[in-house]
Amino acid sequence: MQTLTLAYRDVDRTPVIFAIREMAKKHYDLDVRVVQIKNEEAYEAALFHGSCDVVIEHLEYLYSEAVKGRKVTIFCAPSKGGGLHLVVPQNISGVQEFKGKTIWGQWKKVVSGENVATFMSPLYLPEALAAGLKVLPVPDIPIVGHFAQACLSEFARKHAGVLRDYVKAVLRTLAWLTTRRDEAFAALASDLKDCMKLENDSELKGRFDSVVNGLKTKPYPTPEAIANTYEIATLEYPGAKGLNPLSLWDLHWVKELDDQGSIDDLVR
Repeated sequence: MQTLTLAYRDVDRTPVIFAIREMAKKHYDLDVRVVQIKNEEAYEAALFHGSCDVVIEHLEYLYSEAVKGRKVTIFCAPSKGGGLHLVVPQNISGVQEFKGKTIWGQWKKVVSGENVATFMSPLYLPEALAAGLKVLPVPDIPIVGHFAQACLSEFARKHAGVLRDYVKAVLRTLAWLTTRRDEAFAALASDLKDCMKLENDSELKGRFDSVVNGLKTKPYPTPEAIANTYEIATLEYPGAKGLNPLSLWDLHWVKELDDQGSIDDLVR
């Protein structure tokens, strides 16, 4: 059986991750070994140190790595993007107050005063509001979103067959989660409950539904989403400035399978 190691940070990503693992093993004889790397520095080093083959979230750092000469490939974007809330401290009344201050990062950095604001998913909003932050109304901004995935370009060249099968598993996962949601939840619930440390079934289903509602079956990013995500990345990683963000993207695996009708067949 072929193997591939997939790294992630946040357990709220696991509905998609565990579904990929399930689909890869069942349909493509591919063993996706899932590893959680909580430490930010270790996670950002994982691809380059051989700790994993693919990363599935928090890809902003890759733009600054590309400026340094690292060759990386972002190959799919399953999230619909957008739908984020801009959270700020109670004393902030408008974006004009952001000048000269740091935006983006984790919401806890906004609470501590290290950052002035950040965009965040509705999934985490209650905790941020309970900590004293508020939502500042702004127009919806298309972004690449969670679940975009990347690997080293060298891995893509040397393991083209494995990566193609992996992309097939991702596409089948998106179809499974979105068109046969109840079946998918029943199959994944036990592992998700253990990983997320949730005993309440309704809370678990709520987390699962929140993730699935944000997915699309054809994982192409829009140009606006790529541009906005890159601009956000430069706020957190100023070293990424001056790069053409499209230079990291290679969607040919998705495109080939889409052109063959594979995605349409999966969602029928």
